[in-house]
Amino acid sequence: MKGFTRLLESGEDADLKIECKATSWAVHSLILRTQSTFFDAACRAGFKESQSRIIKLQDELPDMVDKMISYFYKLNYFDDQVASPRQGGTDLISPLDTHVTMYAMGDKFGIVGLKRLAIENFEAAFDSLESTNLDLFLQVVPQIFSSTPDTDDGLRSLSVMLPLTRKGCYKRLVNLPDFRSVILKTPQFAWGLLFKIGPRVDGGKCNYCKRYAFANAASTRCGSCNVAGGLQ
Repeated sequence: MKGFTRLLESGEDADLKIECKATSWAVHSLILRTQSTFFDAACRAGFKESQSRIIKLQDELPDMVDKMISYFYKLNYFDDQVASPRQGGTDLISPLDTHVTMYAMGDKFGIVGLKRLAIENFEAAFDSLESTNLDLFLQVVPQIFSSTPDTDDGLRSLSVMLPLTRKGCYKRLVNLPDFRSVILKTPQFAWGLLFKIGPRVDGGKCNYCKRYAFANAASTRCGSCNVAGGLQ
């Protein structure tokens, strides 16, 4: 990939320009077309972009477009904190946010490899979070579900499974101040958690305290009086 990186840096023999707000990139249509259904279609005869050789991506953030183009040439992108603000806000974009955006762009522009890489990077970034920083995960949950179509379950499913499969993570997550608001704002996420947790929840009437209660995890210990083997 070193040769492709050199082409990106030099712009040598570039035959296409991508513009995003005040930033532009000189790129090579063949490299983009072989990896993206969107750019393949845009470069075909009959589209205005095929005549002007300029593709404008004004709805994206320039830093994110730069990462996407980096992927085309290097099959990777940097997930460092981006210095430009989110659209409509002043928050900096975190690595988790970057991976969500890369996944959404992979879906929007038909870049299968970018989506796969974004999923891998998102999981790695989640696992590197300190337990005190789980709020960073909650912040991107609404974006995961709003930036991808209902037919795309890749990152959505992962966002549900991660807190449920990392020891102690779900308990810490539900105790965060923003958890309830995220659940109310993102019902698909709430449903995903319920669908996964539901089959593991059990209960019954306790032989000792005679109350109906949930069983403690992986046992028949009464959740009300805490007597082992109490639930029938």
